[in-house]
Amino acid sequence: MSHHNLLTMTLPLEYIPGCDKMSRMVLKHQDVVDLITKELLNSPNGTYTLADGDWNNLRCDVLYMSKLPLSFPPVLIEVQNTINNLFLQRLVSYSLTVVKTYHALPVVLVLGAKKISPVSLILDFNKQSEQKPWLLTIPSLIWARRCLIISKETIPDSIYYTNPLNPLLGLSLFLLEQQPSLHRHTYSEDPTIILLYQIAFAQLYPQETYQQNFQSAVETICSTNKRLFESILDKVNSKEPLNKIRRICEKGIHYNDEVKARIVDDSASSQSSDELDFPEPLPMGPQSKRTHTMVDEDI
Repeated sequence: MSHHNLLTMTLPLEYIPGCDKMSRMVLKHQDVVDLITKELLNSPNGTYTLADGDWNNLRCDVLYMSKLPLSFPPVLIEVQNTINNLFLQRLVSYSLTVVKTYHALPVVLVLGAKKISPVSLILDFNKQSEQKPWLLTIPSLIWARRCLIISKETIPDSIYYTNPLNPLLGLSLFLLEQQPSLHRHTYSEDPTIILLYQIAFAQLYPQETYQQNFQSAVETICSTNKRLFESILDKVNSKEPLNKIRRICEKGIHYNDEVKARIVDDSASSQSSDELDFPEPLPMGPQSKRTHTMVDEDI
């Protein structure tokens, strides 16, 4: 999906970045798995994969497990609207469950989608490094290898002049701004932000819009073929010359070959007819439905 196509697309409100559905969809994509684990642990792409984070009455947002468990720890990720003491207590229980299940202290990453409450809670956090002043830690000696937090309150204003964004910071801003479309995001030209919107639309629209586009294409193809056959019957009933009927049959054969080339082979003839109604390509995002249909005069 190209950058330019993204600029005309909008996510439904129930799937905006930062909401539970979209956050999990994006965080489970392998490109994002690699992005996060590379930033946190400098692991090669493909080292981590998704793991089961559902344990009886507990369920974390996302859990990554390394294919090399002796070299790399589990990674537990939570996206949370409000980071408060109650959430942090729940986070500790998630992490201890990972320890019990996989016998390893995880690296924990919390991505705040809205706020830290009370704001004074941030006084208990520590800066991870001078290079990443927006990435804070909290004490986690017995329950996690590290616990890292990024939220609106941890990102200083000066960071908004950084170009390009650190990928982990880009992920956080993608969730924080909660923009339904790329062009409305503060960093619409940033490669990480573009990638995340590409993933968001690609994850969402195969489930919803692609089916609608497919149905529209089938409707166009069937409608056009029906009119071709109706025209043939009309000309047979009116005893039209055989050569006229033959031309319609040949046009129908050429039309179906052209449709196959466009949809199945992803190619099209340079001599395609403008007289017949061809379906639009089947993109990942929403497309306007064609409003014109073939009439008898087109044949």
